Amino acid sequence: MQFNRIPPCLTLFIFTILSIVAQPIAYTQIQPAQRNLTIDDFFKIKRVRNPQISPEGKWVAYTVRDVDLKEDKSETHIWMVPSSGGEAIPMTAKGYSASRPRWSPDGKFLSFLAKRKEGDKTQVWTLNRQGGEAQQLTNIAQGVSSYEWSPDGKKLLLILQDPKPEDLIKDKKEKKKPKPWIIDRLQFKQDGDGYLDNYRDHLYVFVPGDTIPTQITSGNFDDSQPAWSPDGKWITYTTVIQPEIIWYATTHLAVIPSGGGEARLLTQELDRHVSSPSFSADGQSVYFLLEDSGEQHLARIELSHGAHRPARVRPAPRRVVPAGSGGCHRPPQQPGPPAHRSVLAQAGRAEPADSHQRQVSFRDRAGTSRGGPV
Repeated sequence: MQFNRIPPCLTLFIFTILSIVAQPIAYTQIQPAQRNLTIDDFFKIKRVRNPQISPEGKWVAYTVRDVDLKEDKSETHIWMVPSSGGEAIPMTAKGYSASRPRWSPDGKFLSFLAKRKEGDKTQVWTLNRQGGEAQQLTNIAQGVSSYEWSPDGKKLLLILQDPKPEDLIKDKKEKKKPKPWIIDRLQFKQDGDGYLDNYRDHLYVFVPGDTIPTQITSGNFDDSQPAWSPDGKWITYTTVIQPEIIWYATTHLAVIPSGGGEARLLTQELDRHVSSPSFSADGQSVYFLLEDSGEQHLARIELSHGAHRPARVRPAPRRVVPAGSGGCHRPPQQPGPPAHRSVLAQAGRAEPADSHQRQVSFRDRAGTSRGGPV
């Protein structure tokens, strides 16, 4: 019997068709069965945040948050990975949480916030990139809320809350004694925080090796989000100078000499919230985020360090937001005496406090006057 030979081109065509048909079959066979997402899957998700690039650009430090469902707790650890890709390296050990990784300006140290033991206060720690154990850099009685390195790496800018009496007591038994809550504000309680007090967050400059930091801001309001100028002579930050009007209080932008002195409020006439300030490379302007009608816009304010020359708010590229001008050359003032005061014991009842209302008015983006009692 004689068979006809199949042409080579037809053989290639048949092989190609069979390969295409066989691929979905093989793909279906190797794929695991799909299932719905469960609670256990959710708790296995690791949250990666706060990436920080080293000064030379070769490494990225970041935080990873793990949740232990069985132990009902979570821990945050700091990792480091080459910016070009590669294997990640854990920088902090299990057993405690660490946050806010920051590189020293020379790139030799990686710093972070942590409290190693139960009952300790959060402090600044540093790790030498060449190896070794983490070294505690600060020893602040009330603990450190946040920090930033100075441009020359010789100082730290700290955010510290006003110390409470129990923070300064060394006797552990005395610390555990319940203290009365003193209420002298309209909003005296908040979800997630409980009873509110008047211990505020302020800025301090700390020189490693010293024991006591130097306080550079004060007042009955909170200061936050500080940033150094490129030459290290100035610090910009956000502040609220009217905390008594609660949610209607506008967050303002200010600058102050890093060595202490008179603070300069830049946006007193700007009736919009500001956040995340940062100096320009030449130190002559401050960039920040400006909130308007639920949107965030990039804005810039030009600095003029001459006496009484107003600063001007100008739009950054590709930003269109109506804004007023600022430039009040005076430090934020402390609000007047409290309108009411009462004492609440932890195990007792609240004493009645006198009611107090204040009228607040402002104009929206359309120019319409709005306001009411608060």
